[in-house]
Amino acid sequence: MPRTFRLALSASLLGLSGCAVSPAPQEVVEVEIATAARPDHGICHLAELRGTLVADREFGLVVGGHDPAVRPAVVVWPHGYRAGDVAGVRVLFDASGAIVARVGDTISSAGGQSAAADERFHACGTVTVVPPP
Repeated sequence: MPRTFRLALSASLLGLSGCAVSPAPQEVVEVEIATAARPDHGICHLAELRGTLVADREFGLVVGGHDPAVRPAVVVWPHGYRAGDVAGVRVLFDASGAIVARVGDTISSAGGQSAAADERFHACGTVTVVPPP
């Protein structure tokens, strides 16, 4: 059974505008994702992963492109990152609990594949949303 927790999200994080009143805590249904076992301490591969954040039944969140013929990248997210469904939208949280990205956002992260050849992209540093052109 998925774990749930409450999170007070600011109006700006939810993409709302206008006067912000203290928001009611939002229920977050936690989604399992793979994360690094420990912090990277600034040591990171220099490959870049860039693509659209996509919800995935098996891996929680993956990064895909615009070509459906290309398999999406399975990601091991940075240490402390989490994923959850908030009001029906899957989001990625950083280690501080701030929302980093939502499904449908184009994201970018440094990283690379491990020597174990597990075919997963090991993201490190920060994950950022790439603004639309």
